[in-house]
Amino acid sequence: MADLTYVSDIEKGFPRIVMDMTLQWGLPAFTDLLDHLLFDERGDRKGFPGDVLAELMFLKVLHEIRLHGSDMPNDRTIWSDPEYSRNVGHEGSD
Repeated sequence: MADLTYVSDIEKGFPRIVMDMTLQWGLPAFTDLLDHLLFDERGDRKGFPGDVLAELMFLKVLHEIRLHGSDMPNDRTIWSDPEYSRNVGHEGSD
């Protein structure tokens, strides 16, 4: 049975971000929101604690699978296959 009292590290430390993510979940805008949170475009952010960063990355992957389905076989990832990583996002750009 699920623990309904569990509170994630994001919820504990960043409730406003959780509110924003909740409103955008299921929409393409969710990806934009997470990209904005994960990538420092200004050069002056200190970054998230590791546990929060891990949760954000997990949510990013989960959301991408929800929107687009999983097109990456379990044995082939951008980390394990350098050729695959060079081609991700470039299909049909020739």
